[in-house]
Amino acid sequence: MVAIADQGPGMPSGHRAGMGRGVGLRNVNERLHKTYGPEHRLETRANEPRGTVMTIKIPLREQL
Repeated sequence: MVAIADQGPGMPSGHRAGMGRGVGLRNVNERLHKTYGPEHRLETRANEPRGTVMTIKIPLREQL
């Protein structure tokens, strides 16, 4: 898991990763899905009192 936080103005209310009008987060979400399938997660949440936290979770793969 990787989490990145800032203390900027934050995301618009109701925003979900990969579901906005921009292409950046949507592209990241699509690439994660193509690489890791439905087991990956790209999550956004508020960083109280202001800002945003982005969390990326990818499944652990065993070496053969």
